[in-house]
Amino acid sequence: MFPSLLRILMQNRHHPLPQMIFEAGVVVDGKSAENKLRLAALRSDAKASFTLCKQYVEAVLREVDVKYSFVEGSHPAFIEGRCSRVLINEGRDELAVFGEIHPRTIQEFDLEHPLVGFELDVELLL
Repeated sequence: MFPSLLRILMQNRHHPLPQMIFEAGVVVDGKSAENKLRLAALRSDAKASFTLCKQYVEAVLREVDVKYSFVEGSHPAFIEGRCSRVLINEGRDELAVFGEIHPRTIQEFDLEHPLVGFELDVELLL
């Protein structure tokens, strides 16, 4: 879902910061080749940080009242060491990934400011 959100930010880069966008939709899961309902968000801001993004993820998780844990993660969209995964069901299922978007990605979409974001598997909450 990040590419479509990044395109929206690119088209709106002339607007003042901060900018935060959300999208919910069905995507094909790369591992299982099944359709999955996902929620994603990106924030463009000179002060965007891993900690800020973690706060957004925690706010969503508080609303759905699920027990979770954070573990260090790795994902091509994020800066290595500034990415985390959210696990539920005693660590058996990955609910979300979040962190600071890699500078290479920011440049490829002609964006100038730091970005943070998350993507969450809504179906695991249903």
